[in-house]
Amino acid sequence: MTEKALHILVVDDDMLARMTAAQCVKLQGHTASMATGGAQALEMLRSERYDLILLDLMMPDVDGFQVLTEMKQDPQLQDIPVLMVSGTDEAGSIAKCIEKGAAGHLPKPLDSAQLGARINACLQ
Repeated sequence: MTEKALHILVVDDDMLARMTAAQCVKLQGHTASMATGGAQALEMLRSERYDLILLDLMMPDVDGFQVLTEMKQDPQLQDIPVLMVSGTDEAGSIAKCIEKGAAGHLPKPLDSAQLGARINACLQ
Protein backbone atom coordinates (compact mmCIF):
# COMPACT_ATOMS: atom_id res chain seq x y z
CA MET A 1 0.00 0.00 0.00
CA THR A 2 1.16 3.55 -0.65
CA GLU A 3 2.17 5.71 2.31
CA LYS A 4 -0.57 8.32 1.85
CA ALA A 5 -4.21 7.96 0.94
CA LEU A 6 -4.83 8.87 -2.68
CA HIS A 7 -7.86 10.51 -4.23
CA ILE A 8 -8.89 8.26 -7.11
CA LEU A 9 -11.53 8.94 -9.76
CA VAL A 10 -13.46 5.84 -10.83
CA VAL A 11 -15.10 6.24 -14.25
CA ASP A 12 -17.56 3.61 -15.48
CA ASP A 13 -21.03 3.78 -17.02
CA ASP A 14 -22.02 0.50 -15.33
CA MET A 15 -23.23 1.17 -11.78
CA LEU A 16 -22.21 -2.22 -10.38
CA ALA A 17 -18.72 -2.02 -11.93
CA ARG A 18 -18.33 1.55 -10.64
CA MET A 19 -19.38 0.59 -7.10
CA THR A 20 -17.13 -2.50 -7.12
CA ALA A 21 -14.13 -0.46 -8.28
CA ALA A 22 -14.79 2.23 -5.65
CA GLN A 23 -14.98 -0.46 -2.96
CA CYS A 24 -11.66 -1.94 -4.15
CA VAL A 25 -10.10 1.54 -3.97
CA LYS A 26 -11.38 2.01 -0.42
CA LEU A 27 -10.08 -1.43 0.62
CA GLN A 28 -6.63 -0.20 -0.45
CA GLY A 29 -6.96 2.75 1.96
CA HIS A 30 -7.73 5.44 -0.61
CA THR A 31 -10.72 7.69 -1.28
CA ALA A 32 -12.85 7.31 -4.39
CA SER A 33 -15.00 9.72 -6.36
CA MET A 34 -17.18 8.36 -9.14
CA ALA A 35 -18.16 9.51 -12.62
CA THR A 36 -20.86 7.82 -14.70
CA GLY A 37 -19.20 8.52 -18.04
CA GLY A 38 -16.40 10.21 -19.92
CA ALA A 39 -18.03 13.65 -20.20
CA GLN A 40 -18.67 13.81 -16.46
CA ALA A 41 -15.14 12.55 -15.76
CA LEU A 42 -13.57 15.35 -17.83
CA GLU A 43 -15.73 17.89 -16.02
CA MET A 44 -14.67 16.52 -12.62
CA LEU A 45 -11.00 16.37 -13.63
CA ARG A 46 -11.05 20.06 -14.51
CA SER A 47 -12.62 21.07 -11.19
CA GLU A 48 -10.84 18.86 -8.65
CA ARG A 49 -7.40 17.26 -8.26
CA TYR A 50 -7.08 13.47 -8.48
CA ASP A 51 -4.00 11.33 -7.92
CA LEU A 52 -5.05 8.52 -10.27
CA ILE A 53 -7.90 7.59 -12.62
CA LEU A 54 -9.54 4.19 -13.09
CA LEU A 55 -11.08 4.62 -16.52
CA ASP A 56 -13.49 2.25 -18.24
CA LEU A 57 -12.67 1.71 -21.87
CA MET A 58 -16.16 1.29 -23.34
CA MET A 59 -18.71 3.97 -22.44
CA PRO A 60 -21.61 5.30 -24.52
CA ASP A 61 -21.05 9.06 -24.24
CA VAL A 62 -17.30 9.70 -24.35
CA ASP A 63 -15.27 6.49 -24.34
CA GLY A 64 -12.08 5.84 -22.41
CA PHE A 65 -9.85 6.38 -25.45
CA GLN A 66 -11.30 9.88 -25.94
CA VAL A 67 -10.95 10.78 -22.25
CA LEU A 68 -7.36 9.54 -22.20
CA THR A 69 -6.54 11.49 -25.38
CA GLU A 70 -8.02 14.72 -23.96
CA MET A 71 -6.18 14.23 -20.67
CA LYS A 72 -2.82 13.75 -22.38
CA GLN A 73 -3.35 16.92 -24.45
CA ASP A 74 -4.20 19.03 -21.38
CA PRO A 75 -1.14 20.32 -19.46
CA GLN A 76 -3.19 20.33 -16.21
CA LEU A 77 -4.21 16.67 -16.57
CA GLN A 78 -1.48 14.98 -18.59
CA ASP A 79 0.58 13.82 -15.61
CA ILE A 80 -2.25 12.04 -13.78
CA PRO A 81 -1.73 8.27 -14.06
CA VAL A 82 -4.58 6.44 -15.78
CA LEU A 83 -5.36 2.75 -15.37
CA MET A 84 -7.71 1.54 -18.07
CA VAL A 85 -10.34 -0.97 -16.98
CA SER A 86 -12.09 -3.21 -19.46
CA GLY A 87 -14.15 -6.33 -19.75
CA THR A 88 -12.34 -7.11 -23.00
CA ASP A 89 -8.89 -8.62 -23.13
CA GLU A 90 -8.41 -7.80 -26.80
CA ALA A 91 -4.67 -7.23 -27.26
CA GLY A 92 -5.21 -4.41 -29.77
CA SER A 93 -7.33 -2.38 -27.35
CA ILE A 94 -4.87 -2.87 -24.52
CA ALA A 95 -1.95 -1.86 -26.75
CA LYS A 96 -3.86 1.22 -27.94
CA CYS A 97 -4.40 2.27 -24.30
CA ILE A 98 -0.69 2.01 -23.55
CA GLU A 99 0.23 3.84 -26.76
CA LYS A 100 -2.12 6.69 -25.81
CA GLY A 101 -0.37 7.06 -22.45
CA ALA A 102 -2.22 4.83 -20.00
CA ALA A 103 -0.12 3.54 -17.11
CA GLY A 104 -1.67 0.10 -17.43
CA HIS A 105 -4.74 -2.05 -17.95
CA LEU A 106 -6.86 -4.03 -15.51
CA PRO A 107 -9.47 -6.61 -16.48
CA LYS A 108 -13.04 -6.62 -15.16
CA PRO A 109 -14.09 -7.70 -12.67
CA LEU A 110 -11.45 -5.90 -10.63
CA ASP A 111 -9.34 -7.82 -8.16
CA SER A 112 -8.50 -5.74 -5.07
CA ALA A 113 -4.97 -7.15 -4.65
CA GLN A 114 -4.14 -6.64 -8.34
CA LEU A 115 -5.55 -3.10 -8.18
CA GLY A 116 -3.38 -2.32 -5.15
CA ALA A 117 -0.27 -3.57 -6.92
CA ARG A 118 -1.08 -1.51 -10.05
CA ILE A 119 -1.71 1.63 -7.98
CA ASN A 120 1.65 1.24 -6.25
CA ALA A 121 3.42 0.60 -9.58
CA CYS A 122 1.87 3.75 -11.08
CA LEU A 123 3.17 5.92 -8.30
CA GLN A 124 6.78 4.73 -8.36
